[in-house]
Amino acid sequence: MSYFDIVLDTLADGKYHTFEDIVSRQTKFNENQIEAILAFLERFSLVKRLRRTWSMRTRKVMLLPEMLNFLRQLKELEACK
Repeated sequence: MSYFDIVLDTLADGKYHTFEDIVSRQTKFNENQIEAILAFLERFSLVKRLRRTWSMRTRKVMLLPEMLNFLRQLKELEACK
């Protein structure tokens, strides 16, 4: 499973998750790679990130409803195969 898949899988419940929650899903995570994935998702308005104001590090993150709907539709399509 790729970093991207693990991040999306962690956030798929639509709730806020801490950065530590995401990193703890895989012991080999590189925190910079996770930040890059979250920045990519945020750039395209797919997640909402809450950051610490003094460090710009992600504190909490959640998928936005549009991305959740997209992921649900993908699962439905995969189930039809």
